[in-house]
Amino acid sequence: VICNDSFWVHLASALGSPTVAIWGLGHWLRFTPRQGNVTVVHIEMLCAQCNWLCAFPSRRCLIDIPVDAIAAASTARLSEKGRTSGIQYLSTASPLAAPVIRDALYQQARKSETVVHKCNLLQ
Repeated sequence: VICNDSFWVHLASALGSPTVAIWGLGHWLRFTPRQGNVTVVHIEMLCAQCNWLCAFPSRRCLIDIPVDAIAAASTARLSEKGRTSGIQYLSTASPLAAPVIRDALYQQARKSETVVHKCNLLQ
């Protein structure tokens, strides 16, 4: 199964199906599967755990995940070894530099008080 961070990944992990989950950072680690044969593919960004109050016009933590990382995770998960290896996290680097993410968060903080705490954590 190849899916996003939704009901389907939890159903597939409960059934033991080899699964690759494309995971956004809005609720990072809060809803990841706790069992099963799952590879969670995600991108590393400073703005993780934003509760989906994204500082960018589009959710970069999802759209910037490289397709080749998803393909590699799928190939590995379908191999005999990958069928019984439990939960794996495949992290890819963000194409955005840390200052770009900080600037987006500060601009968002000017518009809304909800991300001020996140900006303070980045100082």
